[in-house]
Amino acid sequence: MEVTFGPVTGRVPLSSVASMDAKKFGRVTSIVLRLREPAGFGDTIMFYPFQDRDSSGRNVIVVSLESRIASS
Repeated sequence: MEVTFGPVTGRVPLSSVASMDAKKFGRVTSIVLRLREPAGFGDTIMFYPFQDRDSSGRNVIVVSLESRIASS
């Protein structure tokens, strides 16, 4: 996964993700990734993904990340 924070961009392998939490606040979803070991961005990455929803109303990025992290 490519991560950008300000002027810094780096890659974080999905196998480095220990856990993922997704929280919905009204119509906005936030995602928090906790890493197994700190990377150049620290041990936690928090972001607001695009707010597209699937047919069940879940954020499509959350659904995709859950699947990809589980299979990594």
